[in-house]
Amino acid sequence: MRSLKLTLSFMLLFSILWPAVVTEAKDSVKVGKITAVSGKSEVKKSGGTKKFNAFKGMAITQGDTIITGNDGQISLDLDANKEVTIGASTTLTISQLVESAKALGGKTSLKLQNGQVLIKVKKKLDGDSRFEIETPTAIMGVMGTEFFVSVNSQGNVVLNNGIGNNGDYLGVLEGTVHVVSTIDPTLIERMITASQQLIMENQQWIESQLSLNALPQFALEQHLKYLNEEEVLEFESAKKKIEQLLEQIKAAIPVHSSPPIPTIPPQINYDLSSSVPLDMTRPTPPTRPTPTPTPEPTSTPTPEPTATPTLEPTPTPTPSPVPTPEPTPNPLGAPELDQQEFREHIYDYLVRDNEIVLPFTAPLFFNIADDSNPNAARDGVSVTLNQSEDKLDLGEVYIRENKLHIQLRESLPYSSFVQIKVNGGLLKNALSGGEVQEEDQLIADGGFTYKGMITPSYFNHTGPIGEGEAPEFIIHSLGYDVGEIRYHYEYSEGDPSPLEDTDYVLDRNGENTFVLKLTPEFLNGLFPEPYIVTIPLVRIEDTENGPVEVVVDNLQIRLSLLF
Repeated sequence: MRSLKLTLSFMLLFSILWPAVVTEAKDSVKVGKITAVSGKSEVKKSGGTKKFNAFKGMAITQGDTIITGNDGQISLDLDANKEVTIGASTTLTISQLVESAKALGGKTSLKLQNGQVLIKVKKKLDGDSRFEIETPTAIMGVMGTEFFVSVNSQGNVVLNNGIGNNGDYLGVLEGTVHVVSTIDPTLIERMITASQQLIMENQQWIESQLSLNALPQFALEQHLKYLNEEEVLEFESAKKKIEQLLEQIKAAIPVHSSPPIPTIPPQINYDLSSSVPLDMTRPTPPTRPTPTPTPEPTSTPTPEPTATPTLEPTPTPTPSPVPTPEPTPNPLGAPELDQQEFREHIYDYLVRDNEIVLPFTAPLFFNIADDSNPNAARDGVSVTLNQSEDKLDLGEVYIRENKLHIQLRESLPYSSFVQIKVNGGLLKNALSGGEVQEEDQLIADGGFTYKGMITPSYFNHTGPIGEGEAPEFIIHSLGYDVGEIRYHYEYSEGDPSPLEDTDYVLDRNGENTFVLKLTPEFLNGLFPEPYIVTIPLVRIEDTENGPVEVVVDNLQIRLSLLF
């Protein structure tokens, strides 16, 4: 009989309370790939703050953070020998994912902030290779194994049977885990073997027998899948135990009676070689004797008189309710600033750096009694920057249908925060008898940031890119020109390389918008690595030495390519 230690991959259950220390990699970076996605699942790319919806085939690199929602689950391959299954409500950062000339298996380090992760290392790593999970309380290193990590948002592990603990948790199903504690002086370094678990309580690790029901449903299902792939007879008992526990979880049957709830999970020995099934059901209550009923005396039935049928009245039909018609908008109502329209299409209303357009809900007309004051319209509008009370000097303020045009005598500083107020009483509905705008009109959220944008800001693709798959990017330039477009490997320390004329097509679409197309020939010629494409926004300034191109911002596109 093959021993459990030689035939099974082991599984590690671990939970953390605080963020881990990330070790920066200096070797060449590898690229992982998402192989399956379900539910709400997102990825925050390295160095960025925006979250992107995860999708099958999406590239994952060092520094990326994967976030799943309450119903989310992700499977990914870090390389050909390392599979990761991420459960619901999880935040996992790929701290290190590199190749090394001295380590064929590479170096991998993960940081779990909350949630559940199951990891499968298919082949034993060589001596220089490394696979670690780091936390402020412990560092665990593995060679060739399968392990599980879990922590909830409060830092408390909650097991399938409802039992919880308030510290870190490590459970090993097979193999050996090297644990180095960073806070417990009684456990500076220890080797944890199969069927054992560690529980952190009161800043100390407590070692005991592993509890099988410490694993959540998705980890049990995945581990059962691995056991089925082995097709080893000795695993049949273990499979039955897991299948029984999964049935109870799915049926929402409590595994243990409720009182009392211990802090440490019960010491159920996970001995997979045993043929005795694990009895997780409630005991059957003792059978009580059924009392013999006393017979009632037989009574002589009295004949009942024949009832005369009474005709029921015909019900009066209930009239069908007449739906209340929705109120019709008042075409003569006071004009209001159309906040939703402005926010959703803001770059359509930032015409250039010295003109802003505000959309309203009704056709406009100035409500100015004194026609002799040429500055009346201008005096009714104020534009300020960065929470300052100093007003910008305005030029012409005029109306076009339902839009108020505001011209400035100076350019808006790039990246400035702009606030606009239209005084109450300045405008009225242009229709005959229309109402006056009595209240001040302010931009929602206090204002907006005057800054360009590119959409989308990323492109992920697996396999060769055909003609119809070449990406397009919309550049909202705010009237600035586009300078020399460059690209570079994301982790390169060298200077970016300029794109050739055959690598892209750049078309102007209006006064403040460009459309950038990267050609399939350019993308297919890149190595399967993450890249950054930089698009500078520039303005031309006249100097004593002639015109000078000044860069006001560098917009970026992130490319993740796998072939």
